[in-house]
Amino acid sequence: MEKIIDVPAKPPRRNPRVRGLIRSLLLTLLPATAFVATASWGEGDQAKLAAQLQAMTQEMVDAVAPGNTKVWDKYLDPALVFVTEENEVLDKPKLLAGLTPLPAGDSGNIRVTEFQLRDHAQFAVSTYVLAESESIEGHTIHNRYRETDTWHRTTDGWRLVAAQVTALNKDPPSIVLSNAVLDQYAGTYALSAQTKETITRDGTHLVVVRAGRPTQSLTAEAQDVFFAPGKPRLRWIFQHGAGGTIVGFASRREGEDIVWKRQQMRAGRVSTR
Repeated sequence: MEKIIDVPAKPPRRNPRVRGLIRSLLLTLLPATAFVATASWGEGDQAKLAAQLQAMTQEMVDAVAPGNTKVWDKYLDPALVFVTEENEVLDKPKLLAGLTPLPAGDSGNIRVTEFQLRDHAQFAVSTYVLAESESIEGHTIHNRYRETDTWHRTTDGWRLVAAQVTALNKDPPSIVLSNAVLDQYAGTYALSAQTKETITRDGTHLVVVRAGRPTQSLTAEAQDVFFAPGKPRLRWIFQHGAGGTIVGFASRREGEDIVWKRQQMRAGRVSTR
């Protein structure tokens, strides 16, 4: 009877390049895996981090009026990119240099509101509204800004690496024009042969009707200058011809005008409220 003997198979020869590649991948992935494991926080930890960064943010804005650069220097990353509401792009030295105390007689405070945070382990992104109240030689103004920050977790704690500030526009003060003045703006205005708007008076304001669009109510900011409540970026600026009659209006947004030409006169009054 023939005897069958199992011969152990020889282990396959490993390519040294493959071994080196596997070793490199392990060295790369293991620290990342360990970091993710330590960053798996619960809701309580997330809330704690949000409270911490909100408190740090409030500490920074509290330091603006007195021009306390020490607080900002402590929390700003050396590679900071800070974009102001005026579209200035500042690095850390320039930002610190611009933090000077308010002039004598002026005062102000800023509150961090509507704070939200998204934690990405090594980084965190926060967005919030800054409610500013400032007194300038006895005149008080109130402004609001949306700021979005990116924080970096370092061995020395959280550091701000990027920020973007946007001014939140609000409706301007309005005035009341007489019915006779408002009636002068009534008419049909054309942007092109296909696109037209009809403007009429409804009580103390104007109404804009355009096919396929919601009806808009216009309020006077000044004579010949109107805005739609809730849309402070837009203005309707009516234009006069040589004889003083209305010949069109400019739809203005961020300093850019789209000009509409008046086509025909209409009875301006819809109601007498």
